[in-house]
Amino acid sequence: MAAIDETVGIDPARLRGWADRFLDAWNALDAEAVAALCTEDVVWTDPSAPEPFAGRDGIRAFVRLTANAFPDLHITETAPPYSMAGSSTVLSPYRMTGTMLGPTDVFAPTGQRVAVDGVDEWTFRGELLCGYRTYYDTIDAARQLGIMPAAGSRAERVMSRFQRVQARIQRRTARVS
Repeated sequence: MAAIDETVGIDPARLRGWADRFLDAWNALDAEAVAALCTEDVVWTDPSAPEPFAGRDGIRAFVRLTANAFPDLHITETAPPYSMAGSSTVLSPYRMTGTMLGPTDVFAPTGQRVAVDGVDEWTFRGELLCGYRTYYDTIDAARQLGIMPAAGSRAERVMSRFQRVQARIQRRTARVS
């Protein structure tokens, strides 16, 4: 990866090399290789996880969990990583595809395919990743995977009715307290 010069930012050639290694490690579902690109104290935030993963051991666990759930996971860079002068943060757009064939911490496998576009936010310390956050449409992903009902479906209307009842109960409970 790129050493950071506070006045210049991240060296584009080094960033390109780091991004290629990162993408290769993910597409190989190689937990060790992904973790090796991170600092010991990296914080990894993904909207699919209830809380961030921390440290290289946390990253290894996240990659293994992902590989178990999506053994055919594939990530494609949709545009080159973008860095701003003087910043240690990079934005990298991607497209992720895969089939949910194994369980996650929360959901059973559905056998459904997913294809989502997203943007990674990478923060570097020296030549290693110290902060990771990804942004993608989790509702769309959940619908594609069969975790949430299709938009406009009967199942979605039923779920909406249950939510309204739950909200009414919560409001009444809040007034009583």
